[in-house]
Amino acid sequence: NIMMSIFMGWVTVSLPAGVGIYWVTSNIFQIVQQYIFMRETNTAKGES
Repeated sequence: NIMMSIFMGWVTVSLPAGVGIYWVTSNIFQIVQQYIFMRETNTAKGES
């Protein structure tokens, strides 16, 4: 959704830099964690 991207960019620019860095870093970790979880779930089901 383009509006969410614009809003997130505006909030990140408006707040101190640490908040933006924290936000981006935590999202990257969540993406990696979700990828690993989904891969292990598919392997457990035998769909690998």
